Amino acid sequence: MQYSADAIVFGSPTYMGSVSWQFKKFADASSKPWFSQVWKDKIAAGFTNSASMNGDKLSTLHYMFTLCMQHSMVWVGTDTMPANSKAAQRSDVNYLGSFAGAIA
Repeated sequence: MQYSADAIVFGSPTYMGSVSWQFKKFADASSKPWFSQVWKDKIAAGFTNSASMNGDKLSTLHYMFTLCMQHSMVWVGTDTMPANSKAAQRSDVNYLGSFAGAIA
């Protein structure tokens, strides 16, 4: 398997406080690239979504982050300040205040 990308962005819905079973299956299957360190030093980021405002989305991002650290990747967060003023609205960028990755 050949990987020519400089970055990989991981995404999964948050389901029961973690990644979906499909993402977990993908993560489990990544042991071959892990053994050969194929993803070493690649840029990594992640995003997730769930039906509720919180839904333990951070747990999902932590799962992705941990997977990337095991692969010796370089994780990049959002670099976006939270929309936490009194005038903040749900449609504002980073309304939920995530620094680890994009959440919706």
